[in-house]
Amino acid sequence: MDKGLVTTSSLLDKSVNGLLDDFGAGNSAPGSGSAAALMGILAGKLIITVCSLSIKKAAQEKRAIDDGTIKSNQLKFIPFENQFQFIIDDIKNNIEPELKYLFEEDSKEFEQVVELRKQRIQAGNDGNKELQSRYNKESLDKLQHVTDFVFRISDQCFKLIDHGNFIFDKAYTAVRGDSGAAISAAIAGVTSSIFIINLNLVSLSRRNWSKDKKKACDEMYEKLQKKQIEAFTRVGALSSEVVETMQFNIDDV
Repeated sequence: MDKGLVTTSSLLDKSVNGLLDDFGAGNSAPGSGSAAALMGILAGKLIITVCSLSIKKAAQEKRAIDDGTIKSNQLKFIPFENQFQFIIDDIKNNIEPELKYLFEEDSKEFEQVVELRKQRIQAGNDGNKELQSRYNKESLDKLQHVTDFVFRISDQCFKLIDHGNFIFDKAYTAVRGDSGAAISAAIAGVTSSIFIINLNLVSLSRRNWSKDKKKACDEMYEKLQKKQIEAFTRVGALSSEVVETMQFNIDDV
């Protein structure tokens, strides 16, 4: 993230209930873009937790090596300890700051879009075509800027999907619920972004800019479908593990 991008006041400083109330207050902001960013932030926090717990398990393995209670071919966490730490650092230093910035800025910028639209309507009602045209252009310029924010949100959520898939496979198996929830939240962040971008492109369809963005959005959708298949594969693997465990218990009885 660009260190120059700093947001002074923060919706994220509010209590959880306060923030949720803001989302449900019937106002234009915070809205869907901020919601998509929030899904990514939640995914990142869950991934950090899984990685942190797995690093603790790696420390336990190191102690077990020292006292001779575990062999090198039995190690589950030490081989991936560096990757777990890399993921934590990537989220804390890059992904999370970017998503937090986009959460705040999307809310502020879209509120301005709505205000400009109101001014455009008022100018039309007053019969001031020149002012109406100006407000229309300004609102579309601002909406285009907001749409670029949403593309950036989806980029970060894709990174979180990949991190989530890795930890589901390699990290502490007892917290795969957290890993799965992280993957699901990150996928939801991308899915929400696709909805938002397509909706915004309806208003921006006359601009040349929209053609490239529509292509990029379609490519994002194709990429998401592949990521969803990967996620569902992991759900299926875990489900099979449950069946095998149940069968073992039945046979044992």
